[in-house]
Amino acid sequence: LTRDAVRSGEAAGYRGATVATTSLGALPAYSALVKLDGRTGATRWGVRNIGRQVLFEGEQVFVVDNVVQTDLLANNLTTAHFSVRRISPRTGKADWQLLRRGYLFDQHVTGGKVLIVAADQMPSGRGDPVCNCELRLVEAK
Repeated sequence: LTRDAVRSGEAAGYRGATVATTSLGALPAYSALVKLDGRTGATRWGVRNIGRQVLFEGEQVFVVDNVVQTDLLANNLTTAHFSVRRISPRTGKADWQLLRRGYLFDQHVTGGKVLIVAADQMPSGRGDPVCNCELRLVEAK
């Protein structure tokens, strides 16, 4: 659409919004997962700071968050934790969740289950990095 077309008709009554795509210094960027009504555009539910990776399989929704922070007092210079949640599309609440310390390297959804590759520590060494990764299948009990 052209700028003039956007500002005409019903859209002329709406105010423009500035959306931040980066963080503000040491503060992380704001993130939210919202479900909108398809007919009216109204927000049905919303959850703030739940995660940045959203995975879909059919009508199932999974959210993965991976946080790595600098910690000058730790043995390693960084500490990390991650979460995997299945979100109810009706309410936005977590049906189940996995919260864990460690580094998350990859995730995929298959058959309603989340397959993750994780490790307790980052790879060590420059020439020949060594790391014990685990492949884990996460599902509801």
